[in-house]
Amino acid sequence: MTDELSHLIGLMDMAKVSAKVRRRNKERVNQGLCLCCDKAPWRRGLCIAHYAAFLRKRNSLSKLSRGKFLLECERKGLVLAPRESEQIRSKDPFKEIA
Repeated sequence: MTDELSHLIGLMDMAKVSAKVRRRNKERVNQGLCLCCDKAPWRRGLCIAHYAAFLRKRNSLSKLSRGKFLLECERKGLVLAPRESEQIRSKDPFKEIA
């Protein structure tokens, strides 16, 4: 196995989000709250201020470090994966009936 492949496998393992974090994030999204404070979320589950702070930190890192940083933030529940809030909020009205 190459070093690059083992590195990618390690990053995938790191990206696993615990059930506790998923539940917390789902509650925050359904309540219309930022993952980090009680303001309304704007992007990726964060309010404008926290999203800007996230982008500043991400953009200050090298490309390799950015991926690692992003996966760690998602794993810890500090930011949602792209389009995750849409998936959480979308409800099938027929699911509860059938």
